[in-house]
Amino acid sequence: MQAMGKRNAYIDYCKGVLAFCVVLCHIIEYYSFGVFEYTNNIIFSFLNVFYMPCFFLISGYLFYESVRKYNCKDVIKRKCRLIGYPLIIWGIIKTMTCLALGELNYKEINLNSVYNCITTIWFLKTLLFIFIISAFMYAAQNIITKMVVLLLSCIVLFYSKLGIGSVLAMGIPFACGYGTKFLENKTFYIKHKKYLILLCGILFAASLSFGGKDAKYISIEHLISRSADTLLLIKSGVLRWIVAITGAVVFLVVCKWIFKNSRANKAKELFIQLGKKSLELYLIQMILVEKVFFRVYHKVCVLAGGKNLLCVNEYLFSFCIAPILGGGILLHSL
Repeated sequence: MQAMGKRNAYIDYCKGVLAFCVVLCHIIEYYSFGVFEYTNNIIFSFLNVFYMPCFFLISGYLFYESVRKYNCKDVIKRKCRLIGYPLIIWGIIKTMTCLALGELNYKEINLNSVYNCITTIWFLKTLLFIFIISAFMYAAQNIITKMVVLLLSCIVLFYSKLGIGSVLAMGIPFACGYGTKFLENKTFYIKHKKYLILLCGILFAASLSFGGKDAKYISIEHLISRSADTLLLIKSGVLRWIVAITGAVVFLVVCKWIFKNSRANKAKELFIQLGKKSLELYLIQMILVEKVFFRVYHKVCVLAGGKNLLCVNEYLFSFCIAPILGGGILLHSL
């Protein structure tokens, strides 16, 4: 889909649509208070199943080209520069924002508090960790070395604050994206691609239909907190992975069809531009949606007697007001 140094419009288009999904879900999450439970909302429940796994699947797909063209050291340097620097900058901005809003006392500021602010962007730290481990795994010359790298990464993951749940949950979609790129030119994959996509669609629909609440949870920590039954935990985890991966595949296929057949060139170009700046947009909307706007809006609602002024009806808010607000934030960010 995309070679290093040359952007692919379709990939950027998909990332742009996913960026809109992220903002939409965050608006529903933060601005539905007092009216409905956002976890039961039809749009939030549906999109939350696959939009983050889809980001990781795309990352794994593109990562295959990176490690084939560049050595392990260069890939790690590049990913640390592209992801590590924004994480550090975000930690500083988040700390200053928390200070300004009175959520943090200046006496409490230390490396640990800054790190806690950094970890609010869980997907970036998770993605960076997966990138680094994958690069070392690729560079390993034999199976024994690969197993040693995997063992060391598990030890680091277990004794650190990186979050084993998020790494496991998103590592599988990342590996699937990597494997898809690896198999892309293989005869078997080319011959059976349509059937594999159809199978993904059937599994996605079936999992959503019969999986119940188990299909909605993203983190393994949520699954663990819900049940002490090991078998039920494994079942829920596997179901979660099936829904996430098949949902991501279905989303990409639908996006590809729309991208090829849509005549709305202006809308297409807009999503492409959003995709090129998806990381910056995510950071901006976290400040605007989750901190500044929410604080101001919440105070206005308190002054108005505690009523949620924007969200009066769940469906009106979810299908009309929230998309307009999300689109406005993204357009303003551009």
